[in-house]
Amino acid sequence: MEDYEKTIAQIEATIASSGERINGLTNNVNRAISMLTNARPKGLNAIERDVLLSFEALCVESLWRTAWLFHERHEHAAARHCLEVGRLLQKTVEGATHGAD
Repeated sequence: MEDYEKTIAQIEATIASSGERINGLTNNVNRAISMLTNARPKGLNAIERDVLLSFEALCVESLWRTAWLFHERHEHAAARHCLEVGRLLQKTVEGATHGAD
């Protein structure tokens, strides 16, 4: 039972700081996409596009799962924030990959 309580406490601590982590992730992803699109004004090549889309899928899946956890905990504002960040990420990646060859 003690191990279970320790695990729950660790999960609680992780969830408590996840809002800051999500905002940090958003800032880093936006910076990376901005650098990529500035370096490739004519668009990303196929490999770059694939890497970016794979990274997006991984991040978005994680955000959706985190949103669900927040929803289950009745922390609806945090859940909405995760969904908003995920949608913003999808929109940003779509913009970065739209004009690629």
